[in-house]
Amino acid sequence: EHPETEELVLVRDSNVPVHVSDLAGKDPLFFTEFAKLRPDPGPIQAFAEKYGDIGPQSRKKNTKGPTGTPLWLWEGSIKIIKQLTDAWSSNAFDVRAEKLLNGELRKPIGSCTPVVRLRRGKWEVWLEAYDTYGICLVQLVEAITENTRVYHCDWCGEIGLRGPTEKRKRKYCSDAHRLKAYRAQKKEEEE
Repeated sequence: EHPETEELVLVRDSNVPVHVSDLAGKDPLFFTEFAKLRPDPGPIQAFAEKYGDIGPQSRKKNTKGPTGTPLWLWEGSIKIIKQLTDAWSSNAFDVRAEKLLNGELRKPIGSCTPVVRLRRGKWEVWLEAYDTYGICLVQLVEAITENTRVYHCDWCGEIGLRGPTEKRKRKYCSDAHRLKAYRAQKKEEEE
């Protein structure tokens, strides 16, 4: 299905290490950035330089020469995360999306794996990510299971999260954008 000859492999040039847990902790909406990624070599290469590689190739050790990920694997991964993100952001995560996500989580050589640990006297299970694709899957699972809801900022249009305990519907991603919208509305009313 994927031609072995003339296969374009994207190799990360940067020697700067990428710490997967740091990426996940700094931006809980990292998966939405991945979903917006244009599936072309240029944008993918820039993304890989900044955030790291995807797939099991990114974990290879003791290999001679550079390792990278085939373009078709990037394209397929972007497509899957985009489908899942679209379903989640429209609050329409259905059986089809559930099946797709479960299929990705069950891959034999996956980007994340379940881990069990004892924490504060209780056993808990969570997913541990190994690469940027794994971060996307873990964050999607967290967004779905924690019942977070999506909103689009009325000022900038960016996606934001509203937690399950928030009673009011959020309209703006920040106080600054709420203030800008208020000032624009006042200015419009004065004219």
